[in-house]
Amino acid sequence: MNTTKNNKIVIVGAGFVGTTLAWCLSCHYKGEIILIDKGQAGNGVTKQAFAWLNVSYGRPDAYSKLRQQAINEWHYLDRQTNGKLNINWSGAISWQETESATREFIDAYSESDFNVKALTKTELQTLGPQLATLPELAAFATEEGAVDPLHATQVLL
Repeated sequence: MNTTKNNKIVIVGAGFVGTTLAWCLSCHYKGEIILIDKGQAGNGVTKQAFAWLNVSYGRPDAYSKLRQQAINEWHYLDRQTNGKLNINWSGAISWQETESATREFIDAYSESDFNVKALTKTELQTLGPQLATLPELAAFATEEGAVDPLHATQVLL
């Protein structure tokens, strides 16, 4: 009698999270992986996502450290797909309502070892020449990026 079972893994939801899970499992699991969804892959929450890969908005604490780990995983996933995810690692520019609030923001993240640097108005104008309004001081999170979540989902299918 053959007691070997034909194990299958079923993942419900073919958005970015489900597709990524299926892709990662397929790298290590030799059995069948079934990905199901009520519609086309990525047409649920993923289609509405603003896929900003960031650390700097939230809190400069353990949650931000988790987000930093997630950015590291995005870099890994990008390497594993030979850059096919088309992640734009151009960083993120932001500022607060006041110069002092922007300075506090920069200092808080810098003290937590996140790569957020101060930009003067002149430096900001060089990086963002299309910006109509320029503050005296801005924050530049150099390691942040953005990805098209539908494209990334399709790449991982």
